[in-house]
Formats: sequence, C-alpha cells, structure tokens
Amino acid sequence: IELDSFNILTISFNDLEVKGKRIIIDSTSEISKELFLSKISKNNDNITFKILNEDNNEIGSTDSLIGNYLKVYYNNKEIDSYDISDVVHDYIEFDEKLKVEENKKIIYDVKVNTKLKNITSLIDTNGIIKIYDKNDTEVTDMESKVKTGYKIKIELSDKVEEYKLSVRGDTKGTGEVNILSVMKIVNHILKTEEFVGDEYYMAADLTGDNQILINDAMRIIKYILYGEEL
Repeated sequence: IELDSFNILTISFNDLEVKGKRIIIDSTSEISKELFLSKISKNNDNITFKILNEDNNEIGSTDSLIGNYLKVYYNNKEIDSYDISDVVHDYIEFDEKLKVEENKKIIYDVKVNTKLKNITSLIDTNGIIKIYDKNDTEVTDMESKVKTGYKIKIELSDKVEEYKLSVRGDTKGTGEVNILSVMKIVNHILKTEEFVGDEYYMAADLTGDNQILINDAMRIIKYILYGEEL
C-alpha cells in the first residue's frame, strides 16, 4: 500500500474476491463482519481495519456488509478504501502514470517505442481489453510498439469504451519519430496538410501549448540528431 521507513505495508484478501477497489461477496450467503475481517491479513501490526457506512459510522457486528466500505488505516491514518458489493460493477481505472484526456477519450504523451503491454498493464478493469490499429484491425501482438491512432477498446457488460492512443512525436501513426514526422508538422504550419484527428495533433504538440509551431518541429529534430527527450 505504501512505504513505512524501509518496509512496504501490504494486506492480503486471501479467498475474498477483489475487483479493483471493490470486494465482492455473495448476498445469498453473506458472512459476518468478524469472519470477513478475519480473512484479511496484514504484515504490520499498526495496520487496522474498519467497516464504515455511507455516513462514515462503523457498522455493528450483525449489520450487512454490502453497500459499506472497508477502510484501511496505518497508525490511525486512512491509507486505503474498498467498496463492499454483491455484484461486479463495470469499472475502468487508469494508473496515474497514464495521461488521459477523458473528454476526447485519448491516452496521450505516450513515449515512443512503448510496447502495447506496457499500456494495458496500467489499466485496471473488469472488462476485456482489445487493441485495434487505425484501420480497425485487431492487434494481438502485445510486444509491438504503440502507434498514434491505435485504439484501445474495453468491452464492458453493456457497452464498449474506446480510447485513442497518441505517441509523442509520432505524427504519422507509424510508431516512428523521424524526418517524416517533422515534415508533417511543417506541412501543417504551411497549411498544406491538416492533422486528421486530435490524437495526431496532440502527438505533434510537443511543447504542450495547444499550438503546432516550429518549436515542436525543432523538438523532433533535436531528438533525431542528439537523442534529446521529446
């Protein structure tokens, strides 16, 4: 969960079913509060647990667990929280390492040469994750590189969520950053060629100022010539 001096604080749910930040229990054979807590182990005596209701009050020993929250404390400070539910709710949770523009449904600022498996490993969901290229052909090789224009489709119980991928400097959607990437930016500046989607525009906006200018092209040139960070 977090670091305590040189020790990592951990808890284990053993045979409890955990989906993301949700603990799933069977409503037809609901266990007691005491039995529930006994199934959770910890590696530090200063870790404690409470089950609270939506009013932030601790539930009684005979109250139902469903609809409440397991709170995890270290030295009386809350460090984690889990919903207790009797059904698996659809959920998608992105690791903080991923930059996600929710309004545009774009995962952006992906570093060039990042593998697909490194992106999918940062997405926690109860759905099924599939990757498609810009032609809507499924990509199954998770060792292959991310390309601008690739799409992540997450199949949930009643809908499919789609996020496009944007790789820094990959303005052509080839997975490469080279002189052709520079020419794409120059052509955009000269108004002889436009970017076909927001994911390509974001790949070219290397200065992060929501504009495509010669400074963005210079970033790529320095990357090509001197290996500077994009």
